[in-house]
Amino acid sequence: GFTITNKEKTPWAPMIPPTRAITVTKEWQDSDGNKIDAPVDSVTVELYKDGVATGQVQELTKANNWTASFEKQPVSATLGGEAHQYTVKEVGEILNNIQVTGKWYGVGYAGSMKEGFTIINKEKTPTKPSTPNDPESNKPEVPSTSNNKILPKTGDASNVSQYAWIMLASGVLLMLMGYRRKNQG
Repeated sequence: GFTITNKEKTPWAPMIPPTRAITVTKEWQDSDGNKIDAPVDSVTVELYKDGVATGQVQELTKANNWTASFEKQPVSATLGGEAHQYTVKEVGEILNNIQVTGKWYGVGYAGSMKEGFTIINKEKTPTKPSTPNDPESNKPEVPSTSNNKILPKTGDASNVSQYAWIMLASGVLLMLMGYRRKNQG
């Protein structure tokens, strides 16, 4: 005969997409590149996914050894899909510069998602303003001769006085005709 064995079927478990942790560390350096003590108690770092701010922030402090981690970040949007690219940015940094306690620091980023990111704030030495040079006197050149330009001929070679005489004669003629008409009528 036959032997029938009943086994409980294990329930189907949905696949959970893989996640990763993104670690970030903060370093402070003087203008020569030597490590220095942080001039502030804390800084805030924001996580970016594929170049867009995620809104997730971590506070780095001396108490947490200037290190924090963004946990459980999805590797990709779908199973087997293209992996997300994560980066970090210090909040308040503009064009790789940040002002902390009245001093300017250059902000540099090193590392990767796999190894973790390091944000390096390097103190900038204040540049002394240069003394302005005396401006050169640029006087405009004065031409030594006048430029009498000869105008081109336009075909109008008539004399204005001729027209004036014709107008005067016409006016006198009209007055005589008017006088004559008045006397005859």
